Amino acid sequence: MFTQFPILYLVSSILVGLFTLAVVTPLSARIGLVDHPDERKLHTQVIPLTGGISIFAGILVSLLLLGNINTLVFSYLVSISIIFTLGILDDIYDISPTLRFIVQFSVAFFLCYYSNIQIENLGNLFHLGEINLGGFSYIFTSIVIVATINAFNFLDGADGLLGSISLVAFSSIGLLYYMKGDSILTLYSLIMFASIIPFLLFNIGIGKYKVFSGDSGSMVIGLSVIWLLMLGTRGEIHHFSTTTALWIVGIPYMDMLRVILVRKMNHTSMFKADRSHLHHVLEKITSNSKTITIIVAGLSTLFSFIGILFDYIHIPLSLSLLIFLISFYFYIRITQHIKKL
Repeated sequence: MFTQFPILYLVSSILVGLFTLAVVTPLSARIGLVDHPDERKLHTQVIPLTGGISIFAGILVSLLLLGNINTLVFSYLVSISIIFTLGILDDIYDISPTLRFIVQFSVAFFLCYYSNIQIENLGNLFHLGEINLGGFSYIFTSIVIVATINAFNFLDGADGLLGSISLVAFSSIGLLYYMKGDSILTLYSLIMFASIIPFLLFNIGIGKYKVFSGDSGSMVIGLSVIWLLMLGTRGEIHHFSTTTALWIVGIPYMDMLRVILVRKMNHTSMFKADRSHLHHVLEKITSNSKTITIIVAGLSTLFSFIGILFDYIHIPLSLSLLIFLISFYFYIRITQHIKKL
């Protein structure tokens, strides 16, 4: 079906997303699904948090239409349904970080255990031989899943930013699978890519309503990205390396890790919201949210290109990791320099 009519699933993702936005956005204020402006945020009006519903609906309906609901897909659909529900409740009631983390970790463990997809081998990362995780693989994989969910949640703070980064991630993963000849995983990537489009259009102000994704959207995106990446790195016969996956999510990971380091140095909770994220730092050089989005999306595209290039020319994992860590060092130095302007 993929080779004949892949466009049908992409169109269904977009149409379902647009329909969902048209139906639920006018009702957002009645149920408290709105974001209020404050000193940390760039917007000055109350904005509906319905983008996540659109993304979730687009992915869910298209995958159900595609059929072939095996163990891998079933466990993913159950997991994003729980994460989506958690996000909706958090958007409305502002759930405590501890409870949110417990649910995220439980969902992550269920996903990797029930579907039997986990990161068992990190490869020859340090040029000292293969790193096998053994019995620790389920815990390690769960930590990576939770980290990725929150990394994408951290980046959601400027118009078009989360949507643009997500499009870069899903298109990069889809390209990797296409290069490896895996048509079904390419289609999964494209379905998720298409599911972002309605939200992104409304998020940047095209349409009657402007919407945000809310935690429901950012967490569904983060879980979807790491699920696709795990499918490509699992097992002895894998499509790409763990370092390739790391480059794909490089900017979200770097921003999250830098923010955590900054909060630790300031002796504040890692869960306490502040203005230390990358999009906040970039306000020092421009107050235009579109410019900020272009800069961050451009960096994410560059990192994804490097990861795909390194995979294509078979750069050793240890060298790829070293270059990534050097990039992270300069990322911290540059952002700290901008903050002092």
